[in-house]
Amino acid sequence: MTRELRDLGAVPPHIRRVVGREAIAWHTPDRWRFQWEVTELVRVTSARLQRDAWRDWLLWSRA
Repeated sequence: MTRELRDLGAVPPHIRRVVGREAIAWHTPDRWRFQWEVTELVRVTSARLQRDAWRDWLLWSRA
């Protein structure tokens, strides 16, 4: 089960050290699906967790 950052009440220190306030934008796939669908501008066919997304984020941040 994936927890929203909101459920935690704060950005955990070990995450804050790596990504800072950017972690505030982290949401579950269900939250993003809702955000997209409620606009009625798109039809969502998939919203899922990206396995090992932290690796992609680190590659992007180092680029």
